[in-house]
Amino acid sequence: MLKLKEIREIIELNMPLSLQEPWDNSGLIIGSEDATVSKVLISLDVTDCVIDEAVRIGANLIISHHPVIFDGIKNIDYNTPLGNRIRKLIKNDINVLSYHTNFDKVICGTSDTVCKLLKLENVKNIAFDELSFCKIGEITPMPLTEFVSLVKNSFNLKNIKYLGSDNKLISKVAVVSGAGSEFYKEAYDFGADAFITSEVKHHIAIDCMELGLSILDAGHFETEKPAMENLYKLLKDKIEVSLTEEYTELFKYM
Repeated sequence: MLKLKEIREIIELNMPLSLQEPWDNSGLIIGSEDATVSKVLISLDVTDCVIDEAVRIGANLIISHHPVIFDGIKNIDYNTPLGNRIRKLIKNDINVLSYHTNFDKVICGTSDTVCKLLKLENVKNIAFDELSFCKIGEITPMPLTEFVSLVKNSFNLKNIKYLGSDNKLISKVAVVSGAGSEFYKEAYDFGADAFITSEVKHHIAIDCMELGLSILDAGHFETEKPAMENLYKLLKDKIEVSLTEEYTELFKYM
């Protein structure tokens, strides 16, 4: 078994907290660095079913991408979903670590994992900084409809929302996992033919249409979940760890 602070050190060597955005809340969310960890459960989010799963399998540390406490809170009301989750975590002595925007930016992070799944080549950061949310890479040229099918198959998506001319050749692809549609201008300026992200707002879709930038809304959960496997790989040889088997989808599609 390891101390929680030892697990933090292993993870944060790969995704330093210094990389998180000023508004973010990554790191230790609930618990103690001195806690002895018996088992780890990894999940994109800390939901009721994930907490119940942790209790059932005997995990006293949950590591998530999205922080269970994100914005400042003034009270913990057990009758609210958040208040009830906090109560359950503390009552069951479950610690929580979260790695959010720092995990988004790094090699082996959420956006980088999308690039790897699509087998993009010559992947670079869209920024002058060493690491950024937005990545861009190259792919063997193919029509947009074929590229959309590639994305669907790579992420096991039942459907996908996209915009652009079906016959347009796609060879340069920008990626921001999760909700990153505001980066469309950077994607366009760096010469992207297509931009993969999620939660695309209506006015951004119109701008992309008029710029001639194809945009694929591949889902927030769906574009970030694959990277959780990388957290598992970081820890699997050091402590007993598992990926959630209960929280494997958010939205259903018809």
